[in-house]
Amino acid sequence: MSSVGLFAYGSTGGREGVDLGEVPFVVVDVETTGLSPASDRIVEVALVRVERGRVIDEWATLVDPGRDPGPTFVHHITTDMLSGAPMFADVAGEILSRLDGAVAVAHNARFEEGFIAQEFARVGISTAPLPAVCTLRLARQVLAAPNFQLVSCCTVYGIELHDAPDRSR
Repeated sequence: MSSVGLFAYGSTGGREGVDLGEVPFVVVDVETTGLSPASDRIVEVALVRVERGRVIDEWATLVDPGRDPGPTFVHHITTDMLSGAPMFADVAGEILSRLDGAVAVAHNARFEEGFIAQEFARVGISTAPLPAVCTLRLARQVLAAPNFQLVSCCTVYGIELHDAPDRSR
């Protein structure tokens, strides 16, 4: 699936994209029932807001995808865990509210973008593109690493990472 334009990406060179300035960042992560935004669904959304280098808010919720949770061996989310979870439509406003005025940040952000944009489309929400930074894109531009999987990038910087799925091949 091609990008649906939810995010407007910044770059390291300053020649294209969005001027990031002194805005807050919201680190975005989703877990999904599969790899296709067109046919798969979100089962978990996590957002962490960072202002001036400090975490000021963390929010996460399971999301009832209206179907089986998919590869539980990847995300460890079971059908039982999703019992009683809100549907995406129930949390869409909360997600938009937490992204408001911030730059979205994700590793392999096209993955998160595709799923969140598709879920917004399913519930009839459209928005102007949100400023975004993809740490995978940045890593490919500036990092000397054996590969650009999140775990490898974190290892280069001495950051300990636990239980991260690999979606950045």
